[in-house]
Amino acid sequence: MLFLHETLFRLMATGVTICCAAGPVAAQTWTGGTNTNWSDPSNWDGGIAPGTSAIAIIDNAALANQPRVNVAQTVAETRISVGTLTLANTLTTDVTLTGVGNLEIGLFQILNGSVVLDSSGTLINAGMGQFDLRAGQSCG
Repeated sequence: MLFLHETLFRLMATGVTICCAAGPVAAQTWTGGTNTNWSDPSNWDGGIAPGTSAIAIIDNAALANQPRVNVAQTVAETRISVGTLTLANTLTTDVTLTGVGNLEIGLFQILNGSVVLDSSGTLINAGMGQFDLRAGQSCG
């Protein structure tokens, strides 16, 4: 497991500085060691499926088992640089697609969060839903 950053908070109270460190944000990389099930811990490095404060990394298209969200999940952030993430249930996260990463949203599935398309990343709407672009956003 690798730690990407640690944030320091400072509180000034009557001339005294109190420092406390927030817990590090863990990045967990998909290995697809067992199957395509996102929530199966054996599919992630370190044997732990990403929790609500984790960053999920998908970066290997050569794996036979590409990740599939079958049960509603929440993670802090998802980064897809190579490979495909398929939503067969709701995923609450912000997604960054870089390189040749793909995000496929299945029939009647929901992505709660933002999507940043960078480079050759692809967002696939495989269902009958629609994309909701809000004020100040663009698609192009």
